[in-house]
Amino acid sequence: MSHLRAFKPTWNERQEVVYLRTPWPLERRRISFYKLKISKQDQRKPIRMAGEEDGAGRVRELQEQRMAVQKKTFTKWMNSVFSKNGDSVNLTDVYSELKTGVVLIRLLELISREKLHAPSRRNLRVHFLENNSIAINFLKTKIRVDLIGPENVVDGDRTLILGLLWIIILRFQIGAINLEETGGGVSVAHRSAKEALLIWCQRKTSGYDGVDVHDFSSSWRDGLAFNALIHAHRPDLFDYRRLRDDDPRGNLSHAFSLAEQEFGIMQLLEVEDIVVPHPDEKSIMTYVSLYYHYFSKMKQGQTVQKRVAKIVGMLMELDDMKVQYEKMVSDLLCWIRAKVLQLNDRNFPNSLREMQTLMTAFKTYRTVEKPPKYQERGAIEAHLFSLKTQLAANNQRAYNLPEGKTLGDVEKSWVLLERAEHERERALQEALLRLQNLEQLAQKFGRKAALREGYLQDTARLICRQDVRSLCSLDDAHAAGRRLEALATDVFAREPRFSALRDMAASIERGNYHSKEQVIRRQERISQHWRDLLQQLQEQKGLLGNVVETLSILRDVELVSQELKELQSQAGSSVMGRELAEAESLLQQQDLLEAQISAHGETITAISRAALKVFRMRKQLEAQLRLFEFFHDCEELEAWLYERWLRLQTAGLGRDLNQIQLAVNKHKVLEAELQAQESLYQGVLGRGQDLVSKQSQVSQRAVQKWIRTLKKQWSHLSDEVTGRWNRLQAAATIKQYFADVAEANSWLSDRKPLLTSEDHGKDESSTAALLQRHLRLQKEMSAYGAEIKRLAEQAKSAAVLTALTGEQQQNKMLQYSDSSGEEEEGPGAVTSSSSARVGKGAVISSPQRQESKAKVRFTYRRGEVPWERNEIVTIVNTDPGEDRVLARDNRGNQQLIPKTYLTLLPPAVRSI
Repeated sequence: MSHLRAFKPTWNERQEVVYLRTPWPLERRRISFYKLKISKQDQRKPIRMAGEEDGAGRVRELQEQRMAVQKKTFTKWMNSVFSKNGDSVNLTDVYSELKTGVVLIRLLELISREKLHAPSRRNLRVHFLENNSIAINFLKTKIRVDLIGPENVVDGDRTLILGLLWIIILRFQIGAINLEETGGGVSVAHRSAKEALLIWCQRKTSGYDGVDVHDFSSSWRDGLAFNALIHAHRPDLFDYRRLRDDDPRGNLSHAFSLAEQEFGIMQLLEVEDIVVPHPDEKSIMTYVSLYYHYFSKMKQGQTVQKRVAKIVGMLMELDDMKVQYEKMVSDLLCWIRAKVLQLNDRNFPNSLREMQTLMTAFKTYRTVEKPPKYQERGAIEAHLFSLKTQLAANNQRAYNLPEGKTLGDVEKSWVLLERAEHERERALQEALLRLQNLEQLAQKFGRKAALREGYLQDTARLICRQDVRSLCSLDDAHAAGRRLEALATDVFAREPRFSALRDMAASIERGNYHSKEQVIRRQERISQHWRDLLQQLQEQKGLLGNVVETLSILRDVELVSQELKELQSQAGSSVMGRELAEAESLLQQQDLLEAQISAHGETITAISRAALKVFRMRKQLEAQLRLFEFFHDCEELEAWLYERWLRLQTAGLGRDLNQIQLAVNKHKVLEAELQAQESLYQGVLGRGQDLVSKQSQVSQRAVQKWIRTLKKQWSHLSDEVTGRWNRLQAAATIKQYFADVAEANSWLSDRKPLLTSEDHGKDESSTAALLQRHLRLQKEMSAYGAEIKRLAEQAKSAAVLTALTGEQQQNKMLQYSDSSGEEEEGPGAVTSSSSARVGKGAVISSPQRQESKAKVRFTYRRGEVPWERNEIVTIVNTDPGEDRVLARDNRGNQQLIPKTYLTLLPPAVRSI
């Protein structure tokens, strides 16, 4: 009982009873004790007279609610005290039933365990005052109670009666709560009763999901905190995880009923009183204190429990060391297995730079990642030694290491790691050496390929310099033949070098070099040029042979012509002979002349046949010329069609009416160009139809392929022109509608102030003027209604046309190579990605810092140097605002060429 007499209220408790020392009137004291907790900032705000009555009414309403809740709680608490002590007292209204003072004195005797003066059983007011004086004087010996007198209890003052009961609860029910906190040594932390009870609740509910106890009001509203207190002491009663934070009524009912059934704690609170925005703090503290007192009685035998706890703690520490050892071994073995898998990976990159990066990562593993793991291995051995030592010191059984987690298992895994590391190092060195050799071989290939390309270009230039058609004499033709034979001999002598280059490229391909596609493509290009050179030599030999044959025929014709002239002079002689011998001699001469004439006839026949063969060759060459002229015209027409189609794809509709009108004018010019080009298109198709029946089967397929391609391209371009015209018309209609709407909106905005004006006139004349103005405005509005209707109809039309002005899907125009289904990139091929088209402007759209490669899509003959289809050129410079780029071929010739004639090559196919 000494701790009750020594009780001194802390600052928080003094705040609860501060009203006792305040010299305010009775009504002011009632309001101040049960007033809402209003912040100091709100208290400093000036109170408006208009809301004073409403605010006071709201305060009174809340006070009444709080008082009703506290009345029920305090009444049930008093009944629980009487019930536990065996008294048959059952209170229902503390305001009237405490008036006699008998119940109050009995309550103080039960909770203080002290004997008070016997109360008077008489029913006069003076006896009631005497009994209540006994109770209040006893309270004054425990705590300061200055402003509550016995008359307040006798008169049934609700506010002070509830305050008196709260003081009793706070002093005897909650004030006895003390916390023992350990911090270096054992020390008793003296706190206020409220703080001590709050800290106790926080400790017990720590770690429970959804529970955050920071006060005795809203923290308990969802019922989880009550259940957490019960579960913390008796987890066997229910499964806390089944509770849901969205069912506060169920949680509260569960906790209240469980506490009453299992612990005998009377249900002081009602569920409806808790599921409110701000539950009553004093009621919850009163109810929670019952939990504290009940569970504090469960600490009997604390000394034995401490000893057991120490032993259990030691055993738990040893178990923790075992768990820690197993975890350390598991982590190390897991790291070793993962690292062994990583070290056994032989999927190395093909790039020398990436391989060097991989080698650097391996060195980092050896110097940075592996040493801490080696230290961890030593720490595991030391930890196991410490564990065995403590087990032996505490007379515990020896620790049986789990299977697969012994030091021997760690040693075996570490040996596997060392082996994998060694093999990884050897594999990395071999792969790095292989890549270095491949890189050197690729560089050597590049040098040799450059030499072979230069030789091919020089040889082709020498062959082109020999103009066989300008040979005039047979001797010159024979001399040209000897030079060509010498050149062919030199070419054939270099064939092993080209074979060696092919073998070099094959070795690079077998070695899986990272740029093997570029090497193979360059080798194929050199091989193709080599085959073209051999074919050119063969053609030159054939052409030179034809020239020699023709010159031989001309020489024979000349010789026969001279002999025929001599024979003609002999045949024209009129000498018949005068003697027999002379006549016989002349006759023999005549026989010889006739034989010579007959022999020359056979020679002339042979010359005629040779000449006829030459004439037939000329006709074939002329037919071939017409075929290639047709192909050239097809290429030119295809380039023109693609350029116009690309212009349609990249052209926009315009942002306003002026831009749309400009786009319409440009489109009309394009339609005129298309109409003018149609005659050329029909002419090319007609020539193609004529050539189909006069060519070989291979040439027929090529001509038919061009005809089909041009028809599809022309149809595609015509559809694009028509579609763009429709989109332009739709865009113009929509923009015109918005312009008309803006104008109508401006007209209405100008007249809106006249309608919303609050000026109704100051006198009769001004009012009449305003009325006349309003009538004119009304007539204008009526007349403008037709314009509004027209805009509504125009809006419907514009809404239908909006689908045409949306972003069009970028499609692909069929090219000559696409129509045959061939896989190789033929002339006019268009890449599927729009970013690979030079003509689109997506690739060559800004000045190039580095030179890039491109392929000529169409045969270009408009510049100083003709460039054939599929020829590779280097883009030197480009300007995003220009339609032409500066390009350079392999021979060093530079010239401007339209973007539509080029296709930018991706980095994977650019030459080394």
